[in-house]
Amino acid sequence: MRVVQGQEPRHFLRMFGGNLIIFAGGKASGFNNVNDRDEYDEDGVRLFRVRCLSTDKRDSRAEQVEEKAGSLSTDDVFILESKDNCWIWKGKESTGEEAGAAKEFMQLLCPGREFQEVDEGEEPTSFWEVLGGQEDYAQPDYKPILSPRLFHIRQLISGRSRAIEIFNFNRQDLVSDDVMMLDTGREVLVWLGTEATSEEKSVSMKMAEQYLDSDPSYRDSSNSLILQCKEGAEPSLFTSFFQDW
Repeated sequence: MRVVQGQEPRHFLRMFGGNLIIFAGGKASGFNNVNDRDEYDEDGVRLFRVRCLSTDKRDSRAEQVEEKAGSLSTDDVFILESKDNCWIWKGKESTGEEAGAAKEFMQLLCPGREFQEVDEGEEPTSFWEVLGGQEDYAQPDYKPILSPRLFHIRQLISGRSRAIEIFNFNRQDLVSDDVMMLDTGREVLVWLGTEATSEEKSVSMKMAEQYLDSDPSYRDSSNSLILQCKEGAEPSLFTSFFQDW
């Protein structure tokens, strides 16, 4: 399975238990001793973007980015380390889960060091000095949220297949003699009813790929996870999106 950096699916992140750190350079810092330094950070300054896909800390990751103010983003949390100070910078549109994950990452990246939490707009002068001065950074007007969507995949008399979206869905919308497709916003899960035909089952994965390839966001079938689950053996990743399950 091909996984693209920055677009890691939830299943990949959870293998690291919320401790995935992606270093720039991929040398000493990428292996056992995170305190080692390579030539690219001889100044002792490092900046990490912290992101969390959900309220579960296992869905978090930290990625080293260029140590300049322009790398900041108002919808994320960042860890900034210098020889003299450490900060956790919290963007106005970031989440509490990301701030909590940053504290966990701080113990791995800067073990034993004191740190200061800084809210966006309340940065001390020393913070900007470490980043080489204040400059514009990403401040989107809104933070896009992909809500879960459920589709009923039906095979027409002509042999073609069609996906019909079900709004305000619940468990009762799952039809045993058909195939359903649940888009969680990250993964796509294809649900196979116990009485679904072999033709419906075979076309469902192809339709899920077509669905992702037509997505206007960064997602496509090469960087997103498509899973199959059978009626009666649904994983919690599937059932958690149904309030009446």
